Amino acid sequence: MENVFSYGTLQDPVIQQKLIGRTSKGAKASLNGFRREEIKIDNSIYWILVPDKNTIEKITGQVFEITTAELKAFDDYEGKEYKRSFVELNTGEAAWVYHQ
Repeated sequence: MENVFSYGTLQDPVIQQKLIGRTSKGAKASLNGFRREEIKIDNSIYWILVPDKNTIEKITGQVFEITTAELKAFDDYEGKEYKRSFVELNTGEAAWVYHQ
């Protein structure tokens, strides 16, 4: 199983159902070392995290447990504008996060 930290649309049960055919109950989590910015994709505005070790911003969201196959579906959804890295959440738990 894989942990994924989401701060945006991947928290939406409708999006999860569409991508992986089920919903995943998330647990509240947060992350430091990134700042949140906006990115425009196909005339819509989305959040994107930018690595920034000097920021005091705390990114809040949820951490989800999904399968490796489901992670691939999340990768396809996030597209080329986002890359995925392994990070340590403020809980000490490790998770994947999508960012710039």
